[in-house]
Amino acid sequence: MPRIFRIALFLTVLAVFVPVSAGAQSGLVPCTITQCHICDLAELLKRVTDFFILRVALPGSALLFALGGIMLLISGTSEQRRTQGKTIIWRTVIGIVIILLSWTFIDTLIKVLTGTTAASGSDTFYPGKLGPWNEFNLEKCKEGFAP
Repeated sequence: MPRIFRIALFLTVLAVFVPVSAGAQSGLVPCTITQCHICDLAELLKRVTDFFILRVALPGSALLFALGGIMLLISGTSEQRRTQGKTIIWRTVIGIVIILLSWTFIDTLIKVLTGTTAASGSDTFYPGKLGPWNEFNLEKCKEGFAP
C-alpha cells in the first residue's frame, strides 16, 4: 500500500470519527425512569433520527465518497477498479437521496395526517401547531399536555 494512501486514509478516518466522539456528550434518552412523559418519546425518536443521519450516515457517506474517489485515482488502467470506484460513488449518492427523501416523506406525512399548515422553520411543537418534525421543543410539548 503506498505511503500517501495510508496517510490519506488515516486523515480521513480521523476527520470522520473525532467529531463524532466529541459530540457524544448527551444521552439519547431525555428522561429518567420515574419522570417520563409522552413527549419524551417524541424527543427520543428525534434524537435517534438525528444521531443516525448526522453522526452515522453523513460521515459514512463522506468516507465512501473518499474511498470511491481514491479507487478512481489509483485505478490506472484497471477497468475493474475504475468500475468499482464509480459503483461506490453512485451507491453512496443513491443512499443519501433515499435518506433525505424519507425524511421529507415523513415530514409531509405527519403534516398531512395532522392537518397542519405550519410553515417550515417554526419552532413550535405542541398539539395544533407543528413545525418540521425534527424541530421538537420538549418544554412546549409538556405545556401543551399539562393537566
